[in-house]
Amino acid sequence: MPQAQYTVDLHEGVWNVTLLGRRFGPYSSMETAMHAAMNAARKAEIMGYAAMVVVKSPEDETSEDETSEDETSEDETSEDETSDAASSESKIA
Repeated sequence: MPQAQYTVDLHEGVWNVTLLGRRFGPYSSMETAMHAAMNAARKAEIMGYAAMVVVKSPEDETSEDETSEDETSEDETSEDETSDAASSESKIA
């Protein structure tokens, strides 16, 4: 069964959800980011994925210098777009 891992993390002072190296957000709080990630994970499960949500605390983060520019996009993303990431994974897997 293909897997989808959504990671909720604090990046440059805002909460984001990451899937396959693509960052979605920003979200105003950890709770709203978790809500978006959980909704996306539910949709991924409906599509046949083994989905999970991982929350990274700020202490867990590695050096910000190690992230790529693609991951640091500051585009605002709605919850629906984060959920749509589940469907984009099927194209990648």
